[in-house]
Amino acid sequence: MKNIMTFSMQGRHLKDVDPTVTGTLVVPEGVERIGVGALEDCTGITEVVLPLSLKQIGRFAFKGCSSLKHVTLPENLVVLERNAFLNCTALESVVIPDSLYGIGNKVFEGCSRLRSVTASDLDQLKAGGVFEGSALSCEKS
Repeated sequence: MKNIMTFSMQGRHLKDVDPTVTGTLVVPEGVERIGVGALEDCTGITEVVLPLSLKQIGRFAFKGCSSLKHVTLPENLVVLERNAFLNCTALESVVIPDSLYGIGNKVFEGCSRLRSVTASDLDQLKAGGVFEGSALSCEKS
């Protein structure tokens, strides 16, 4: 696994990651927030390991991470903002924890390969527009 080598932090807030990072990205324990566009266009990332300390993922945080295939959101995550995974065209599966209480719409817009979502209340998430504009939004429930 490859740890974040080039990044910008402000306290426990991950603000920016070097877009040339490739492979598996390990976000360090202690990070509580991934900021707006922090990993935007990191096209070489195939997997991301998120810490249990993570509580919030900002808008466009993973926008354009076109090689990212799988994401498991950590159990302590409470806020997932709009378009967090916009145009992650290789994203196939995501695990969403029960801890989420604030989730934006179109979180997975443009995720044309998203087919597998593990969540306790998938129907409620679909009704809330979380998957609007993704491959999953086209499936009949």
